[in-house]
Amino acid sequence: MTRQLRLVWALGLLLVAVVWLGQSAWKRYAGQVFDVPVGEAHQLLEQTGLPPEVLGSEEHDFEVQANDPARIVWIVKEDGKEAMRFIADLSTAGEKSTRVYVDVAGPASGPMSYVATRLTEYRTIRNLYVTAMEEQVAAALSHREFHLAAVYPAMMVAFLANIGQLNDMDERDSEATRKRARDNLAKAYRDEAAGIGPKP
Repeated sequence: MTRQLRLVWALGLLLVAVVWLGQSAWKRYAGQVFDVPVGEAHQLLEQTGLPPEVLGSEEHDFEVQANDPARIVWIVKEDGKEAMRFIADLSTAGEKSTRVYVDVAGPASGPMSYVATRLTEYRTIRNLYVTAMEEQVAAALSHREFHLAAVYPAMMVAFLANIGQLNDMDERDSEATRKRARDNLAKAYRDEAAGIGPKP
């Protein structure tokens, strides 16, 4: 019975993922349309920050580039260097409406250029970032709070797609922790034998 429940649960998750991926793909193709003129949308997004949670619990330094009236770029920085950028392209979708396409990219060069490669290799992670920024844009242009629940399906898909790598990372981290403990213990014994350690 337990195996059947697990199978039903797994199939349910798979169905949710398939439906969500279909909706997400259409949104990427068609963009999001908001009942806001392009100029007003540009002003609102210029004052919008990064999406919460998906980049971690710590706050990130970023700058907003808004010189182009049809584009907003959020440049995320790490140690003062560009780590990645979110891009929102704006176009007219009627007299008082704006269509927004969101994308994410890593730097083409520099010390963080490997991010671009990882975004290409791990498409579910890239999709998670884009989904989070799409929700951030929707929240700003709809004058509402950010709904983290809208990002949960992308989180689930990214987690399931990369669970093997996450387990490998945990194992490597655990082994590294054990090795540091062994090295520290061995050093303590050597120091004590050499009379370097603290005196009683």
